[in-house]
Amino acid sequence: MTLLASIEDGTFATLSDTQAVQLFGATFYWELGRLKHAKPTVETSGTKTLGNLDDDGLTPSQLLFGEDSVEVNRTLVGMLALKWLWSNDYNSFTRHQNQERRLQPESFERLYTILSGGLPHPYEIYALLVAIVVNDLGKDDSLQTSVAEITGQTYDNHDEVLLAAANAQIIPSINTLQPDLRSDLMLGLEVGSSFNLAQLAQAENVPASLESIYAMRDRERAFFLKYMEVLLDIAGAAGHIDSRSAGAMVQPVFRSYLAVYDALVGAISGILSLNQAYDHVLTCRARILEETGFRRLSARIPEERALLRLLTMGRVADLSLAGCFSEAFGNLPENIRKNLVGGLGADGLNMKPAILPYYAPGLIAEALRSCAGSSGNTKVHVVGALMRFLARLYDETAIKAPARPQGETPNVIEIDLSFAQPVVSGENFRLDPSVLDAVPITRLHRHE
Repeated sequence: MTLLASIEDGTFATLSDTQAVQLFGATFYWELGRLKHAKPTVETSGTKTLGNLDDDGLTPSQLLFGEDSVEVNRTLVGMLALKWLWSNDYNSFTRHQNQERRLQPESFERLYTILSGGLPHPYEIYALLVAIVVNDLGKDDSLQTSVAEITGQTYDNHDEVLLAAANAQIIPSINTLQPDLRSDLMLGLEVGSSFNLAQLAQAENVPASLESIYAMRDRERAFFLKYMEVLLDIAGAAGHIDSRSAGAMVQPVFRSYLAVYDALVGAISGILSLNQAYDHVLTCRARILEETGFRRLSARIPEERALLRLLTMGRVADLSLAGCFSEAFGNLPENIRKNLVGGLGADGLNMKPAILPYYAPGLIAEALRSCAGSSGNTKVHVVGALMRFLARLYDETAIKAPARPQGETPNVIEIDLSFAQPVVSGENFRLDPSVLDAVPITRLHRHE
């Protein structure tokens, strides 16, 4: 039985996870084979991946290929998360999540309602599985090489590689979609090549980055397809560590992505401006923190808005860590804090360029891992070093980047910060976070 047929007759929802992964493997063999060679992100872990498939407790990648692959596991857990959601299986979705942060039943129901309301038909669920499995194909260097040979062009990021490969019609699964769904998926790829929804949830991008979402006006299904693809990609994001449930889609993360949903619906409909939509996401983080006992922060006050962006990029959802971020921010010398506030406050919608610090959330996560279990004072020093690094990034980039003429928007400069990852993950940083002060800012990337 084909995957689409199993969705149409209801069999898909009743498959065991092992059977589902085997069906995914048979259906998307080309795509999953490419993902075996995809470059993992900066946040990958060296620990053994936990699995529960078959009688031997295999991971999805082990079941299909006999070995673990970071991106294969992450992708297949995202696809399993869709099966759990589609079959309204709350226990499988949340079984191995952190109990203190576990997705609440009412949030799972809201997620189910968004999925079933936006993509109610079996062929749309199949298209969503296609969207999930192709999402990270651009991370495969060999695909990038193939696309460059076909098009004669080079590409700045893996989303652009994926879009070019899809346009060249070399991805088999996309070619199986009926024309209208293929058009919806392609629109999502086009929007995704310049606007990353996950970056909005983490306040990594800037308000001008949202401008391409206007292409989704009057294309409601395309929006739902893209939104659910991103959300399920996040659900599988910890699949290279623990593949037994949707470990990353915990309650604070879901709340952030629900804020993204509301913000983008507001922007697409014209109810919210791009700045208002962006600030809606920051305000959600403020509420999450306020509920833990942290002080109220406003997205309208420049210093508080800057701190909110840092807390959101740091995925901070508990009082203790929020206190460390606040103390580190307050300890910054005035001139450094001024540079940081100015850089974090630029929206890219006018002549002044705005900086998109690509991979900043990953860098922060790596730094926080380096001081896990350490005292609050140590964490303050670690976070302070990261803030000084970002302030220097904004200051030096603003000097090198001339303003654009009025009307040329968005004015966004993306800088890949993964060059600093070896320093942050190294022993010297753990012993003395100030070593980051000596790392040169040299990797300017591109204008959006």
